[in-house]
Amino acid sequence: MKRRASVVIIGGGISGLSIAYNLAKLGLDDIVVVEKKYLGGGSTGKCGTGIRQQFTTKEHIMLMKESVKLWEKLDEELGHDVGYRQTGYLWLIRDEEELSVFKENVNI
Repeated sequence: MKRRASVVIIGGGISGLSIAYNLAKLGLDDIVVVEKKYLGGGSTGKCGTGIRQQFTTKEHIMLMKESVKLWEKLDEELGHDVGYRQTGYLWLIRDEEELSVFKENVNI
């Protein structure tokens, strides 16, 4: 095992691996990702594989819309099928207030 690296990332979930991937795309080749068990073995691996674009804040919605754009082209970028499929989401709206918020958020 390497004893030194230019960048050490603690955590091999979606955030840590995304950081490592993007640093490598920028040309950095001395990156170590440290994970307790195995990559994706923490909360990322337990997420149910859902990627949704609706949340309670505008910032979160905008971030996820950009994330979907990245997922849509990841197969081509990596040269193999990463298993991303757009299948939709079902939201149950309980009252008029939730409906109003949801309508606002859909238009972001």
